[in-house]
Amino acid sequence: IAITTYLGLLAVTFFIGRVIPIDPVLAVLGDRAPANVVERTRREMGLDLPLVEQFYIYVKNALNGNFGTSVLTTNPVMTDIRRAFPATIELATLGT
Repeated sequence: IAITTYLGLLAVTFFIGRVIPIDPVLAVLGDRAPANVVERTRREMGLDLPLVEQFYIYVKNALNGNFGTSVLTTNPVMTDIRRAFPATIELATLGT
């Protein structure tokens, strides 16, 4: 049941990211980015692929622990999670 829940959560987060009215490429680059840079970034992010293929890559990467690069820190997301995890556990255990 845990695998089903995880896959369901992945599906929900993937599709929420696709139905919001914000272009993720423009959110990263800004509205004034040149068209050629926008298109290159769209290809690099895989947003030019069919939705089914995007979802397959999303699930495959998540199952391998590859959550991409943070827009805020430009670090791999797993690096940020590993850095914050001890403090999260400390707050969760001592804060109760």
